[in-house]
Amino acid sequence: LGSRLPPAEGSTGLGQLIIEAMAVKLGAVVTVHARDPGTRVVVDFMKAEAKRLVD
Repeated sequence: LGSRLPPAEGSTGLGQLIIEAMAVKLGAVVTVHARDPGTRVVVDFMKAEAKRLVD
């Protein structure tokens, strides 16, 4: 689990932890390269899922 998601624009530290926890919960080993558009979709999905769970 050495992978680190890049902090999203305007995200808080807590939000980042939730997103990382979601990655672990989904069993995803998420290796994100900020310039790869495919991984941005993964990050956006994770953010949406984390937000849904928190709300």
